[in-house]
Amino acid sequence: MMHLAKIAGKYIDHAEIIELHHDKKLDAPSGTSLLTAKAMAEARGKPFLPPSTGERTESRGQEISGISIHSVRMPGLMAHQEVIFGIAGRL
Repeated sequence: MMHLAKIAGKYIDHAEIIELHHDKKLDAPSGTSLLTAKAMAEARGKPFLPPSTGERTESRGQEISGISIHSVRMPGLMAHQEVIFGIAGRL
């Protein structure tokens, strides 16, 4: 997943990461999600573009090189990470 995210990130301007773990996990965002975001930005060679909805708020997650990382911590969850890409299309 990380390898493919680095490849796709070269061609797509917008990305966000959602990562989910059990409620006992101490770090948020996870080290894996931080590593993923940094690797994507390094492979891209420039930051990702932020959403055009105005200023970033805390509800948008922690920002790393233009990528918002959303952390979910709940009982019963196993490690899960999702990278979501967005690109402007014709409407």
